[in-house]
Amino acid sequence: MDYTALFRRQERIGGELKPEETIFLKFKKPFKVYMRWLEGPHAGREAIYVKGAYGDKFLVHETGIFARFFVVALDPAGAHVLEESRFPVTEIGIGRLIERLAMDTRRAWKAEAPALRELGKSRSGRMEILEVEAALSKHLREEFSYSRITLGIDVASGLPVKAAFYDWDGYLVGRYSYENLRLNPGLEEAEFDPANPDYGFPRWRLELNNER
Repeated sequence: MDYTALFRRQERIGGELKPEETIFLKFKKPFKVYMRWLEGPHAGREAIYVKGAYGDKFLVHETGIFARFFVVALDPAGAHVLEESRFPVTEIGIGRLIERLAMDTRRAWKAEAPALRELGKSRSGRMEILEVEAALSKHLREEFSYSRITLGIDVASGLPVKAAFYDWDGYLVGRYSYENLRLNPGLEEAEFDPANPDYGFPRWRLELNNER
């Protein structure tokens, strides 16, 4: 399976709700991802992660005066990544979202059935989306970091394409969506190669140490 999408995310990190980011995303199983930031604080950034390739590093190309001359190679689950994201790079993608939702759903149902509510249907481009909500009882506060999830499911494919998580005080923890989703466009290996001439990755690589 492969796909392209506009990936939008907004997360609360260290108690602060960060600005929304819009990222053009290419994904191919088993785990290859290319990202280009279109909107938000890091607009212009490019990044590639291919599990097991490039030293198993997350390759990031920034647009700053100095940074544009180097590819920064990061630990995909390291401190530098987690300063800007609630999850490691290895958790990006619809498949990982499905896995997290399935795991949390199993945990919740073992305790008690969540309160489920259908919120209706909406449209995102060509997609018709069914929106649902799941809420947990307050006595599960110590077991779960969030109290409520809203989920948007693409009616045609059955895939979750929107998700928002709220904490026990009602504040947004993270909001994610996959828009303009194109399933199985036939992405080539070159789409995940920093040497692709359509990308702007420079030749030089700088590896950052995640120790603090």
